[in-house]
Amino acid sequence: MRRVGDKTEIRVNDLYRPLSIAYDWIAQNLYIVDQRAKVIDVVDLTSQHQRNIISDNIQDPRALAIDPLTG
Repeated sequence: MRRVGDKTEIRVNDLYRPLSIAYDWIAQNLYIVDQRAKVIDVVDLTSQHQRNIISDNIQDPRALAIDPLTG
């Protein structure tokens, strides 16, 4: 992650067709739906650690919604 003025550059690895993102401003996580790879990844913006959180039994992922207030 690199700060440039008021912007922050975030590097995300191995995405084929990112379709949707959601940001958890409380935990500072970025969730990404990759439609082609059929996975959902999370990037911890404080450490830049990226991991796959869902990869089984996803047929056609398209959208993502999170509710940081409920955890």
